[in-house]
Amino acid sequence: MLNFEKFFGIQKLLFKITEDDICGFELKFFLFVIHKASKEEISIKIEEIPDFNQFFMKYIGTIEDLAKEFVHFEHKNGKNINKKAIEEWLIQFKTPYKASLALKILKKITFFSRSMITSVIKELINDIEEKKEIIVSPLGGPADSSSHITYYFRDLNLTEKIKEMPLRAIIDRKNPKETTILFLDDIIQTGNQVLSIFQQLLGISSKLNEAHEVMLKKKQIKRFKKFDLLFFFIIGLKEHESNLTEKLNTLGFPNIEILSYYKEVKYTSCFHPTSGVFKEPEERRIALEMCEEIGFQLFEDKLHWPEEKKKTNSLGYGNAQKLIVFPYNVPTTTLPVLWKRGKYNEEEWEPLFIRRKKK
Repeated sequence: MLNFEKFFGIQKLLFKITEDDICGFELKFFLFVIHKASKEEISIKIEEIPDFNQFFMKYIGTIEDLAKEFVHFEHKNGKNINKKAIEEWLIQFKTPYKASLALKILKKITFFSRSMITSVIKELINDIEEKKEIIVSPLGGPADSSSHITYYFRDLNLTEKIKEMPLRAIIDRKNPKETTILFLDDIIQTGNQVLSIFQQLLGISSKLNEAHEVMLKKKQIKRFKKFDLLFFFIIGLKEHESNLTEKLNTLGFPNIEILSYYKEVKYTSCFHPTSGVFKEPEERRIALEMCEEIGFQLFEDKLHWPEEKKKTNSLGYGNAQKLIVFPYNVPTTTLPVLWKRGKYNEEEWEPLFIRRKKK
């Protein structure tokens, strides 16, 4: 324990001590004297400035492995996620202990590489028992996830078995009685985005303020509703599949089938006790509060959002707490500390995976 004597008439004093914390990291303490040039006692403020060098040395193998995995993320600024980028992201958590919690989160991210996505698509197609001709079509515009997944579909070179055509071309040229339209997408989430695209195709106003499609002609709408529609999501949840099917039926599409390769359940949420991200309850609590606080502040730029909505979405839209990353983008249900730019405690926050906004 340190004993400080009273200082008189001193304008400024700076000195340094070091000691090990319980995690074995060396912490540096800088003591700044707030001066008052009189015979009064001078107050002293202690600010902890941690040394990350030992932390990065300890976890260098883990960080390098993550960099090799995340390098395939198609960063919108054209830069790769490397060891330095991961270290810079971790430093934003200010202390080695908090950075160690963030590192545990990174280790549990499910990163769907391009090769993994194409393997899943291939397995689906091999399992399809369909007598009708199947034609793949991207759903929505070039910025939508379906366009990216459909682009990966081309890696399989299956044009002899399954063709790819724009939606309007299918509607105009193909017989609805002989054709099934296959839509490929990454994650179903609530299904609202798919619903929004269909509403725009039909000329119906959508709750989502996003531009995806241009309205079909009346004749095209009538023909479109006669096709069998097959949706394939890499990640889905049964209740969301049922919800989307019901809503599309309401819009006049009776022949809907939805398949998902990975079925999501609650334990895949980051801070669920059985997720495997944090084994110790206290660690889990601290990490949750840390990500919640940062996420809340990152949404301060949403001026039209009420405080409750910022809080609800601080751990991912709808409090989803997901750790899912695709090579071309990040779902909004993933923790915002991973993908949202903004400010945290008045400092710029640079996410590791910058999310592409819909145009």
